[in-house]
Amino acid sequence: MGIETVVPKNGKKTIAVIGDSTFLHSGMTGLLNAVYNRSNILVVILDNHTTALTGAQHNPLSGTDLHGNPCSDISLERIVKALGVDWVRTVDPSVTREVERCVREAVAFHGPAVVITRSPCVLLPEFKDMRQQPYTVTPELCTGCTILVHGGERIIPRENEGYAGRAVNAVDRRR
Repeated sequence: MGIETVVPKNGKKTIAVIGDSTFLHSGMTGLLNAVYNRSNILVVILDNHTTALTGAQHNPLSGTDLHGNPCSDISLERIVKALGVDWVRTVDPSVTREVERCVREAVAFHGPAVVITRSPCVLLPEFKDMRQQPYTVTPELCTGCTILVHGGERIIPRENEGYAGRAVNAVDRRR
């Protein structure tokens, strides 16, 4: 987040992505610095209720302490606002249109902005019911449109022969 302070992008917004636990451990100071310097930055905080990087430990946002006991409810939104960010939105990352709309609004806003994507990590045992089976291409319905994407990248190439029936992770639901 500090790069925006040192190397402004000529009016263009810098975008930073950080996990919820990393934000709590080391990202708050960077965001505070961005607010202090009136940086034109969008910080996307991926809130999955865990410390995924080091083995899925609880963190102050997970609702339980390291021993599994309930703890106080800490609001990421309140923390971000307390650091001085005026433009804060929270979205469900599975609702891609809403995420896109919020990101576009945040990019258009001049100054520090934060988008929080909130969804529990489906790899955690307590959220196993949220896991989805991968989507598959139904050969007789496949038009070869190549709209199937994962992380913004096409996962079925334009030459669609031989790919019908292949499992995919996400489908553009515009149709």
